[in-house]
Amino acid sequence: MPRPPIFIGDLKQGIKIWKMPIGIIDIWTVIKRNDQQYLELVIQDAKGEQIQVMTYSRDFKQWVDKLNEYDTYMLYNSEHVVNSLQYEVCDNKLMLLFIGGTTVSKIDIPDFP
Repeated sequence: MPRPPIFIGDLKQGIKIWKMPIGIIDIWTVIKRNDQQYLELVIQDAKGEQIQVMTYSRDFKQWVDKLNEYDTYMLYNSEHVVNSLQYEVCDNKLMLLFIGGTTVSKIDIPDFP
């Protein structure tokens, strides 16, 4: 039996993200002092709730060509942690990490907010 999608407001410590329909609101590249790059994103769910996302430097090439601002996707298998970054771009106290098992599939979500 397939798992139902969850929403950003349903995220709580200890709950795994198996499937979440999202839209990318903003995406940017961060360059660290050692010239390693990673992506940061703001994503939104169908209810209009937003959360900050980070990728790992080692996965930068995997994500940079795959993700586009304003496109909609189905997100599978990501991890959420407490957002302890110096600059928080969303009100959400959690943030998502795209881990090794994270995948996204581009989908069309009509009337996405």
